[in-house]
Amino acid sequence: MTVTKEVGSDLRFGRMIVISPGTLTMDPKTSLRTGTANVVTPGSLGSITGPAAFRVTCVGVGSLSYQVAIVSSPVSLNTPSNAMPIGNFVTFPAASFERQVSNCMGYSEIVTVGATLTVGVSQPPGGYTSASDIGLEVRITTNH
Repeated sequence: MTVTKEVGSDLRFGRMIVISPGTLTMDPKTSLRTGTANVVTPGSLGSITGPAAFRVTCVGVGSLSYQVAIVSSPVSLNTPSNAMPIGNFVTFPAASFERQVSNCMGYSEIVTVGATLTVGVSQPPGGYTSASDIGLEVRITTNH
């Protein structure tokens, strides 16, 4: 099994209006973001948002079972002087879901990853980016 990040599919929370501390969550199933009452995401801000996406491809022939797992160290979005932590990573389909592949030849699956961004007190405006990566790992649970 191989895992590759889909081109242009970084986890993007987009623009927001911060009234006071709160969170912003990206749903990997629906690609929708939801903010607490203090973090507003009006469509008029016109930002690019979405979950990260990875392609899982089966290499070889035969059948197998596998699960995916999120691999990350502490991750945050940063400016030179401020940070917002990212946590509560979740995948779609769920990481705990065991996939059964009856024939590896030509098999591939897209797995999306969402998370929750924590917005702090008086979070200053700016372009926040992350120097850290999140990854997706495949665990082959049974090989037939």
